[in-house]
Amino acid sequence: MTSKPTKIIAFVAALALISSVVVTQAWAADLDDLEHLAPLTLIAGQGADSHQPGLADQEQWRVYWFWSGESSCSRRAEPGISSLVEAFPEVEVIVVMSNVDESLEEAKQILADADLGVPVYRDEQARLARVLGATMTPEVVVVDDEEVRFQGLPVRVGRRGMNSFVEEALKALVAGEKPNREFVRPVGCPIRMP
Repeated sequence: MTSKPTKIIAFVAALALISSVVVTQAWAADLDDLEHLAPLTLIAGQGADSHQPGLADQEQWRVYWFWSGESSCSRRAEPGISSLVEAFPEVEVIVVMSNVDESLEEAKQILADADLGVPVYRDEQARLARVLGATMTPEVVVVDDEEVRFQGLPVRVGRRGMNSFVEEALKALVAGEKPNREFVRPVGCPIRMP
């Protein structure tokens, strides 16, 4: 006879497995919607006036880095952006501001002082964040020409320096390998969606 705690544990494990399959399937299906999103609008940095969201070109990678000027966690992770660009100049890095109620003028002021070195785009109505399943700032989503290859916390900044999860993932991808971690739970401030 099975004990009650064992049944509960088995039930919770089954629920977790089912939900992970459902989330993975929904996530993969949503990537088809990338090409149909409205273009993002440039708010800071040098780049095209708009960016059409989508997967990367063949044998390339694109990093969507979700950022907020109001998030202290996001601001603390900013050195990770320049580190990423320096380590992987061939990778397209796009910083995205998705909070629907964040002041555009205040964000532009913060970005002028921060000088991230990459274009920063506005994600109206958080549509890109929703399609990619991004929920926090900071959070990154790395895509290639087929699918998401890494998602989650871009860097951990502490007293001992910075640990870049996104750089670890890209190092493996550039070498033609699968990243050790394809997901690192993002920690920060929630993206405010409509």
